[in-house]
Amino acid sequence: ECQPCQGTFYIFPSVQKVMDRLGMKTDIEFSEFLIEKAKVAVVPGSAFGAPGMMRISFATSMENLDKAMERLHNTLNA
Repeated sequence: ECQPCQGTFYIFPSVQKVMDRLGMKTDIEFSEFLIEKAKVAVVPGSAFGAPGMMRISFATSMENLDKAMERLHNTLNA
């Protein structure tokens, strides 16, 4: 679940269902998992008062975005 972007360079999706599926209790734990396993950095929503969400910047090249999305997909579907 994700709200549409409104003049920003990031998305802010809910990751609670994925966290639940993986048995993770916090978005900080989930973010650390993504850095370690997928080599993709995100910011936990709790840093913005929105636990269970994560902030993903898309202020980079399409090539980098494609690589990051592939890594996320592979890690979360392993």
